[in-house]
Amino acid sequence: MNDAYPSTYVKADQITSPVEVVIDRVELCELGEDRKPVVFFQGKDAGVVLSKSRFGQLVEICQAEDSDDWRGSPVILTTEPSFYAGKP
Repeated sequence: MNDAYPSTYVKADQITSPVEVVIDRVELCELGEDRKPVVFFQGKDAGVVLSKSRFGQLVEICQAEDSDDWRGSPVILTTEPSFYAGKP
């Protein structure tokens, strides 16, 4: 299905093992009624929507508060359990 209907955004179930990527850019994208930052990677079509905690992780990894300064930074995409309102 992912091949027939590719998404603009990476979903957790698409990452079956850690993937090393290099940040290309961060854009503010319309998601429903919200605008959220999305990080895109060199050589990849889909980006990752950044929650506040993901954004904070990238600030630490890239050692830069301004997402414009993240370009060229290598990162590893993985999945991990997350919680919302204290529930998995």
